[in-house]
Amino acid sequence: MGRDDVIKQSTNVLKAKLFGAKVVECFDGTGEKGVLKDACTAVLKAWSSDPDAFYCCGSAIGPHPFPRIVQYAQSVIGKEIREPLMHCFRDYLNKYPLLRKSNYINSLTLLQRTEPTGGYHDFHTENLGWNNSSRSMAWMIYLNNVEEGGETEFLYIGKRIQARAGRLIIFPAGFTHAHRGNPPLGQTKYICSSWGIVQE
Repeated sequence: MGRDDVIKQSTNVLKAKLFGAKVVECFDGTGEKGVLKDACTAVLKAWSSDPDAFYCCGSAIGPHPFPRIVQYAQSVIGKEIREPLMHCFRDYLNKYPLLRKSNYINSLTLLQRTEPTGGYHDFHTENLGWNNSSRSMAWMIYLNNVEEGGETEFLYIGKRIQARAGRLIIFPAGFTHAHRGNPPLGQTKYICSSWGIVQE
């Protein structure tokens, strides 16, 4: 990851590390940049110099056929979730009409796998920190049933939402809906999640 982006995305970097990711900082060699382009260059250099390395990327970049593969996989995910998400989003706007005064864009969509007893279990919100302050709401779709544990627990409203395949929840990104993912017990939990960001 570009060194400048590590600083800008410090909250996300911390979460990635808590999930066990190793974040490698890079820059273009002059010390003047440290953004996505530099990170991609570093990854491609490392991949091309190591015959045993695998290239796996979640962005539509790099040599053919990787951009096409990523583009296709992300389009399938997008088509599958669009209809239920838009239905739920319309219901949400009808319940809270004040939100209709703004236009929203969907931020980066994440697919998350949580192993039994794993995950990030601290209560947190989705819009604290200067780099997340434009997040107005969060949404999550459970992709499988979790029989024991794995609930999304909301601290101040005293609710636990059980993980059931196809269940979609939308909630405010602020402190009133501080939440955590309780550890799934005995099976892996899969979710898809993102944020609604106010478009200026």
